[in-house]
Amino acid sequence: MRDRRSGSRAEDFAVEARPSSPAPAIADPALQGDGITPAHLLRAVRENLALFLIVAGLTLAVTAL
Repeated sequence: MRDRRSGSRAEDFAVEARPSSPAPAIADPALQGDGITPAHLLRAVRENLALFLIVAGLTLAVTAL
């Protein structure tokens, strides 16, 4: 048998509004500033030089095709 409750069926799907929690604080000072500076970019390239060279080489190879 059917469950006969009073009220509309929309009540079954009502979502309770919850206050959103505040966003967590960003710990990285590079993300708190005005964006990526050339100094941040150069530091990242120096720390990942091998990967940078591989990506740059593949980019040049693909564009040469």
